[in-house]
This record gives sequence, C-alpha cells and structure tokens, in this order.
Amino acid sequence: MKHTWSNPNKSWGGFRRTKYYLNDRLLSLPLMTASKEFTTVGVFYKDFITDRSVRDLEVEETGLGGIEIATPGMDKVCLMGKSFSCRVLRLMIEFQKEGISPFSTSWFWYDSDSATQFPQEAYSFFIVSENKTARERVVLFDDSEAGFDPAIFGDAARLSGSWSSDKANDRAEIRFWYRKFYAETYAGQV
Repeated sequence: MKHTWSNPNKSWGGFRRTKYYLNDRLLSLPLMTASKEFTTVGVFYKDFITDRSVRDLEVEETGLGGIEIATPGMDKVCLMGKSFSCRVLRLMIEFQKEGISPFSTSWFWYDSDSATQFPQEAYSFFIVSENKTARERVVLFDDSEAGFDPAIFGDAARLSGSWSSDKANDRAEIRFWYRKFYAETYAGQV
C-alpha cells in the first residue's frame, strides 16, 4: 500500500496499468471563489461550464493555488484551491472546449516519479477519447499542499460486466491502448 503526500494517513493501492475513468468523487473536490465562498469542482463545472459556450473560454492556472477563467468581454472568474483541484478543473474545461466530455475519457497511467529534494510524486497518464489519444501526457502531482486524491479515478477493469466476455474484452482494449501508446507516441517512446 502507498500513501499520498497530501494525506499521509490515507493509504491506497497505487496506480497500475489499466484503464481508469473519472468518477463522481471528482465533483466534490473543494474550491473557493474570490469572495471567499466555498464551492466544488462539480458545482462550478455544472453552473459555469456546461451551461455556456466553452469554446471562447480562456483558462489559466495562476501557480498560486488558483485558476482564472475568462471569456472575451467578461470579467475573469478567479477560483482558489489546492493545485490538484485546479489542475483537474482546467483539464475538464480544456476537454469541453475540444468537444470531449471529461467523463467519457479513459485515463491510462504509465509512469511515476519522485522528487529528490522534497516529498513529491508525479503521476503521468495518457488519455483516450472516442478511439483516439486525446492527450499523450498529463502529469498530476502529489505533495503536502497539492490536495491529490486518487479516489477521483475508478478502475474500469474492475467494473462487473453483463457478459461473460466483458473482462476479456476489457483486457484486450487495455493492451491495445498501451501498445499503441508505446509504439506511436513520443511520450511513450522516451
């Protein structure tokens, strides 16, 4: 069992080579508005992102535990929170801008790295949507201030299927995407 730097008292099994999906736990990640009102990734995503045309949205992580979101002719919306919450929200917005539903993406972990100067882990994923690679490399960080929560990922291979061949099909799909990633992408070959 591993622990997270964000919550050292919590243990988890670590990532493995399988297909993950974003689950509802993601929606409860905490954020705070500029006026110090508490909200969550889910509330903001539902009220702000899914109800608007997202194509014109500009999103930027401030690097100070915040995220700024703006559209032309509109004041910026500033949200504060743990870097993990901000990073995941930014990815959700970027996916929406590209016409990809974040909850229909498949995440495949392929690498972990540990910092040598301070306690921090980095987890690298490639992301698949609609039978193509949507991102070759997304890195999520875990340190004492990040708010990293691996519970936002569900293990798709552990879902019980309705058919006897579902598990074999899942294993074949997982092998297919890892082979494709390592054979065809720069990130997979370095």
